[in-house]
Amino acid sequence: MKRVLIVGGGASGVLVALNILRLAQEVISIEIAEPREDLGQGLAYSTMDNSHLLNVPAGRMSAFPDQPSDFVDWTGRDSNYFAPRKDYARYLSEKLAQYRNQSSLVDCVHRKVLVDNLSVSAAG
Repeated sequence: MKRVLIVGGGASGVLVALNILRLAQEVISIEIAEPREDLGQGLAYSTMDNSHLLNVPAGRMSAFPDQPSDFVDWTGRDSNYFAPRKDYARYLSEKLAQYRNQSSLVDCVHRKVLVDNLSVSAAG
């Protein structure tokens, strides 16, 4: 079984996990090391202020390169809409929950830890 450690559960970490979950063709174990309670927020998307908007229109924010309208469809708005950052965090969280529930090949676990040191050794 392949094992993947994703250090950081902000948007980038969740996007990596989502695409592994969605495209996996073999058994994979994912651990997301993120001390925050909620995945997908990180510093950029943890604001709860509706006036804090994405700096990119919704049409360019899909989690999936082969499904460019996914975020637009999720928002129910047009591709030029500048969504609140908190909505993008919710989109990532909902997509992660959806694909975690659908995947029979990938086990994805959130470890609420802060990684401050990594040591890599060859598997034996």
